[in-house]
Amino acid sequence: MMIKRLFLLFYLLLLVTIILFIPKPAQAFSCTSAGVSAGGAGTFNIPVNVTLTRSGDGFIITDLAQYTTCDGITGPSFYDALRIYDMSISPLLMAKGYSGFIIADTIQMNAPIGISCVWPNTVCGNLGNITSPLKVKIGMRSTSLVSQGITIPQGTEIASISVQQRSVNTWGWNKIWKFVLASPLIIPNYTCNAAMPNSVTTVTLPPVDAWTLRNGGGGRYSGAKKTFNIILDCTPETLVSVTYSGSTMSGKDDVLVNTTPGNDNVGIQVFYGSNALTFNGPDTPFIASALATQTLSYDAYYYYRDNNGGVRGGLVTASALFTFNYK
Repeated sequence: MMIKRLFLLFYLLLLVTIILFIPKPAQAFSCTSAGVSAGGAGTFNIPVNVTLTRSGDGFIITDLAQYTTCDGITGPSFYDALRIYDMSISPLLMAKGYSGFIIADTIQMNAPIGISCVWPNTVCGNLGNITSPLKVKIGMRSTSLVSQGITIPQGTEIASISVQQRSVNTWGWNKIWKFVLASPLIIPNYTCNAAMPNSVTTVTLPPVDAWTLRNGGGGRYSGAKKTFNIILDCTPETLVSVTYSGSTMSGKDDVLVNTTPGNDNVGIQVFYGSNALTFNGPDTPFIASALATQTLSYDAYYYYRDNNGGVRGGLVTASALFTFNYK
């Protein structure tokens, strides 16, 4: 009887040992993300610092390759891989006109993201037994204009990606990376203040002899001009548009009419750079991304409409309204 009990005990110990040392296939794959094991299902919070830009190319908020590395057997019979199946960004950012995208290796995909391989490559291919970074960048871009700023508190989740793991040729082990603000994020109220130096709003051209103006030929008279500046103090990257309004000479929407009687053939023409301003037109994009301080320089000239009309001494006056819109 003693021999039978010892044999039974030995058999049970052997069975337990065999069970304990059978490897679990799912454990063949492992990842480490920001110092935390990410080899199975789970949720991982990653703090990020975000610098906003309104560039059409967007901006990267985090690069997982900098802190996430995976190890696996990508060939038979494990076929270890990762694929992304969802991405989202904060509703607070969406409400301010931002959308998300990812760059997997070198391939960019805009949200909403379809199912796409991201490790060991973008086709979940067989690269053997490898250890390599998770080459996924999370980005955002501005797609519409901000009408009112907001401060998003520290700790707010601003984006997330959902990823599935493949091991033993089976998809599962869902992982979620959540990206949370390491510090408050300020989305500014994009605007500008416009002013003329020393609050001067009257531009006085040098006097010109009536005979000289009449005999100089029709059109802009370049012998006399006055340069004036408008200073814009803006939230950087503000989008600025402009409209120019004023009474114009008949048939000439780029010449301000003389409002002092006596010289109906003389007006004022204003240039920005090499282009004459057109008045009473639609709101026109002017500055795509304003600097913090920007000087706009304009030149005012006399304009003579040469239609055999006379020119006599006297005042030439005109007025215009410059309206800058900020977004």
